[in-house]
Amino acid sequence: MSIGAKHWNELGRALRRARVIQGRDARVARLGMGQVVSAQGTDKWQHPWTISASWAEGSNGVSGGGWNVSVRAGFVNGRAPVMETAVSETPAATLARMAALNAVAGTGTVRAPLYDGPMVSLAWMAMGSDGNAGDPAPQFFQDRGVSAAAPVSDDLGETQTATVPPGTRLLRKCDVVLHQPRYGLQANVSVGDGIATGQATTTVTLTLTPIDPTDALRVYAISQWVTAEGQPDPTTGTYVEPTYDEMVIGTVYALSEPDAAPYSDPDGTWEIYVAHNLFWNLSYAQPQFTPVATDIGDPLLVPLAGGAAQSIINEFTSLEADAMSEALSFIGQQSMQGTFWTATGGGSDSRFPAAAAPAAAGTTGLDKDGRLEAQRAQAQAAVAAEQLDPDFPYYSPSFNLNLLNP
Repeated sequence: MSIGAKHWNELGRALRRARVIQGRDARVARLGMGQVVSAQGTDKWQHPWTISASWAEGSNGVSGGGWNVSVRAGFVNGRAPVMETAVSETPAATLARMAALNAVAGTGTVRAPLYDGPMVSLAWMAMGSDGNAGDPAPQFFQDRGVSAAAPVSDDLGETQTATVPPGTRLLRKCDVVLHQPRYGLQANVSVGDGIATGQATTTVTLTLTPIDPTDALRVYAISQWVTAEGQPDPTTGTYVEPTYDEMVIGTVYALSEPDAAPYSDPDGTWEIYVAHNLFWNLSYAQPQFTPVATDIGDPLLVPLAGGAAQSIINEFTSLEADAMSEALSFIGQQSMQGTFWTATGGGSDSRFPAAAAPAAAGTTGLDKDGRLEAQRAQAQAAVAAEQLDPDFPYYSPSFNLNLLNP
């Protein structure tokens, strides 16, 4: 079958007339099977856990004011976290609700749910030329005038501010953290002489530590968040896990004007940036506390007073040098560390690459897949250089399949 030039041109004109024309606040994507039309809002979507910063006069004692943040309500297992605020700074909705319950104290702090809009003050950590040597400024801020140089120590051990060119800007950061109470694991390890020469009897006693009744699902700000992990104490033979899990919601950065005085605190002239780590509502669960089978058979279960926890006593033999290592391995299998995840899966994973991927061999010529991969890496690197948050679809924590293990 042949198509004449006139008929072919008419078909082309008909197809062009049928195309959807992109207008204001709309986006048209032309695909092989047709066109996709989507709305493009004028404002960025305020996802759960969105952090908003504002300058408040007369707070924190910093030049008559200070930076505070509020967090758009996100939910964990359907529950909204709280923020601890001073009574004088507590939202009116929270005070009214607590007054109805006769729960308002005259002094101290109040725990206000995120959906009431409470605010928390920020504590800053310096980065860059007047920060810690181990905390270099992110590349995003180096591109905006922050020095990559860090303070150094002189021959006398005194810290000296790094030499920076004129026009350099200062950078501060503060982490906003989600705190989830949980049961903790506590272990006592004792190593005694065995019957055989060169052998030792290791006794491990594991106990569940109950949740602190004064603790709560909450959000707080700290200059530098550090992961809390269980640590063994070799002098006492104890191992204690924290009774909570935490993850960083996002990090707030303050960027100074050029040539700001080193070691100065952010004031109302500094620019605020936020890099988010959470974008979706969360589910949370802890693993089931189950004994680990060992060579001597089932461990002995001993209920504790009041049924608040239970003790697992297990004895096994090992070489003296490996006794504590074996015990810690045994304890690690009983960790009560929980998992956060997004139940619906959220959006597709659009996290930035850890570093701009170099063009791999074969990314030119007829290697179409290689060219596309190189183009995607370059596009991601370009976006990461211009913004701290990825575009939608946002990353979401995945479900931990180990929770399904009996």
